[in-house]
Amino acid sequence: MASSALESIDVDGIIEKLLSVRGARPGKQVNLTESEIRGLCVHSREIFLSQPILVELEAPIKICGDIHGQYYDLLRLFEYGGFPPDANYLFLGYVSALEHICTICLLLAYKIKYPENFFILRGNHECASINRIYGFYDECKRRYNIKLWKTFTDCFNCLPVAAIVDEKIFCMHGGLSPELSQMEQIKRFPLMAYATEPFPWTIPARDNFTWTSFDTYTAVATSMLQALYNNHTMGPDVVCMRSVDSNSHAVRYSLTFPPSHELVDHPFDSFRALVSFPGSLFYGAGLRAFVYDFLAANDSMRSMGATWQRCHHVRLLGQAVGEACTWIEPPSTQAAQFTVYHGVVILETDVWSWVKLSYRSLLACYILRILWHQYYRHVTALHTQLQVVGLDDWPECASFHVVVGDPIGLVVSDPVVWCGFLTMQLLTVAIKRSGKEAKYRPVHPDLLIVAAYCYGGPVVALCATTPVMALFHLVWGLFVPSEEAHEVIECITGNRLVAVSTMLASLPIMYSVSYVHLRRTMERARNAFSVTKSKPVTAAGPAGNSYFHSARHRWLVRMMGVESKYKGGTTIEYRGGVLHDLYDKNPRYRAKPLFSLVDVDVFVLSKFADDHADTHRMLQLRLSLLAALDTTHAHCTPHAIVRCPKTHDQSAVCTIRGFDCTATGSDQSLVCLHPGATSWL
Repeated sequence: MASSALESIDVDGIIEKLLSVRGARPGKQVNLTESEIRGLCVHSREIFLSQPILVELEAPIKICGDIHGQYYDLLRLFEYGGFPPDANYLFLGYVSALEHICTICLLLAYKIKYPENFFILRGNHECASINRIYGFYDECKRRYNIKLWKTFTDCFNCLPVAAIVDEKIFCMHGGLSPELSQMEQIKRFPLMAYATEPFPWTIPARDNFTWTSFDTYTAVATSMLQALYNNHTMGPDVVCMRSVDSNSHAVRYSLTFPPSHELVDHPFDSFRALVSFPGSLFYGAGLRAFVYDFLAANDSMRSMGATWQRCHHVRLLGQAVGEACTWIEPPSTQAAQFTVYHGVVILETDVWSWVKLSYRSLLACYILRILWHQYYRHVTALHTQLQVVGLDDWPECASFHVVVGDPIGLVVSDPVVWCGFLTMQLLTVAIKRSGKEAKYRPVHPDLLIVAAYCYGGPVVALCATTPVMALFHLVWGLFVPSEEAHEVIECITGNRLVAVSTMLASLPIMYSVSYVHLRRTMERARNAFSVTKSKPVTAAGPAGNSYFHSARHRWLVRMMGVESKYKGGTTIEYRGGVLHDLYDKNPRYRAKPLFSLVDVDVFVLSKFADDHADTHRMLQLRLSLLAALDTTHAHCTPHAIVRCPKTHDQSAVCTIRGFDCTATGSDQSLVCLHPGATSWL
């Protein structure tokens, strides 16, 4: 899409069209097509990305201040100073506004035509959060569509932020972060954030302050946040705001509180008032006491806004990761209408950033190890052994196609990888020890991922807006010294132990239990009205068996083109799936009763070497990992698993039979595992 936009753009034609209104009465607009504007944005964006974020220029060059989107003022500037390329130009930002889209289009067109003579810096109105409010968004929406505004935003995100002329004049729009104290820092500053967090080597050193008292810390931290978030910096309809430069954010609510004497007789009303405060989910003991003191004060004491402020330190495993403050501004006009702010400053240190980067790197390596050690190593061995020894039960099969499954179930069920389902891991151990596997349904990994994505938001909203947050209030103070109980919260307890492990895992567990109960209820109702009962599915299940015909399997087979090779008079024999037959016979055979590993299975497709050319037979064999079979917890049941003492290297896969190779007879109730050359069953 980008290449087509670059090839079809006619820069000279666009410039000629934009300059056609020279001498006309101000107010006449030039109507460019959407494809022309999109081409300007895409092409100029590539040029901005190819140039440094701190451009170094040489005189002579004309430096222009804010244009405010005034197109006819821009034309008069060019008439006075000369049209490019007769003169070099540097615009200091604020070139987009609600008046004319033509303004930014002409500047981008000149940037494309003369990339080394025409430069534009990024101003505050080249930011989506600003031009979204002050008219540029509405102009794009009214004349074109919202997608075009997003295209402009992608282009603006790549604009340089500063320029140096002749190594003497430093040019920018309104200022940069105070953390950028050297020119080399600006040069290394990325144009676009491809990572969600800064790398350790990009974090500047932070001063460690020693506060004389906690009240001094509260006063300094609150004043810093109040300077960033107030009625002047936040519009009347703005509830939440974030400052990238200070790495902070704030939430603002307008609240009405009942008189203090009404709350004395109804203590729970005080807690409900606390729940309505912004960020109250994360209030430690100190902030909760601060809120209760405010609610207990009379009207005159409440109106003393300078005294109603409180902060606390946020720690993770004892390390400072943030500062949080809540302050209350008294009502200005309407009685009892208070403005409550909750601001948070996120502290990024190089040590903590290195810890997070190291953890995520090690976690990625650990996941790769799981994929290879627990799955793809066995897939490779299976493919090799099939070519060497083949299948013992089907010696007439010559060539084999292996359709690999999805190993995500092995990754999700690992306790190290996804601690969010730590509750399910612990419950799995309890289920195996109690032998209650039949009461639970294995949960598909896709459901776990969807639950984490869709279920997490409503759970957090429920905890943040209802009295459920009291559960979090109980654990914020755990592992905090008693002398700091009102000054610090330890977020590892609330964020991980409560929110992630307990609440996030509740939906899959409820699904697991309710599915089994609902299925048994439906079976009893079906048996009550049915004369004939259905036959059980055997290992050589029918063609309609879902074990052999999942949607994912059909898609994989179709993508491999295997079906096209066997069309026309082909009879398919479905074999395998023995592990799932064992699961139906005794759920205690499940190694992980709460995690479904059904997609981990592989399918072996092979064509029988028939002598008749007009008929063909095809084998479809479903194989499961032997690690998914629990042989340790089922030994005390009537269906105990016996391991055959003989080795079966002549077979590429393991098999389950009703006899032991060393025994003289067979016992159909016996479950005997005959190990093969690989770990597939």
